[in-house]
Amino acid sequence: MKSFSLALLANLIFFGASHAQQSPPSQAIPRNGETVFVQAGRLLADPESGVVLRDKTLVITAGRVAEIRDGFVGEGNVVDLRQHFVMPGLIDSHVHLTSEQNPNGRLMAVTESDADRAILGAQYARRTLMAGFTTVADLGGPNDSVFALRDGIAAGQIPGPRIVASGRSISVHGGHGDVNG
Repeated sequence: MKSFSLALLANLIFFGASHAQQSPPSQAIPRNGETVFVQAGRLLADPESGVVLRDKTLVITAGRVAEIRDGFVGEGNVVDLRQHFVMPGLIDSHVHLTSEQNPNGRLMAVTESDADRAILGAQYARRTLMAGFTTVADLGGPNDSVFALRDGIAAGQIPGPRIVASGRSISVHGGHGDVNG
């Protein structure tokens, strides 16, 4: 069960917190070994078998699910999701957080700076997290923007999923990764 780990925590804190009446998400994230109690009305405890448990409390210490307790327990840092369904975070293994497909996409690829891409990436990272994705693999994004985005999320400065970033792709002239076409 400890495999839920930080992915579940991020999903619970950022996605669940937007629906529950509680403190802002940044205050619910455990720091330096603090413990957070997540009260879950329904919990997908074992995604492989599909077993759903009712009325459980996840005890999260140092960013990891340490224990699942019966009932709603905890004091101090409590995330109230008693009326919600809680599940592990989703993983997307191919994203481009610093860009999007649109009619101006090819023009934007050569007119926007890496700083512009990082700002756009922060917006898309938050949307991705709110959709339930807690880990993504960003493939081919501009090095400066995607690595800054990854590091900013990891440091807790901006909301977003954990990012495994490859950076810019290597391509032949005119190939898939050639921004000039």
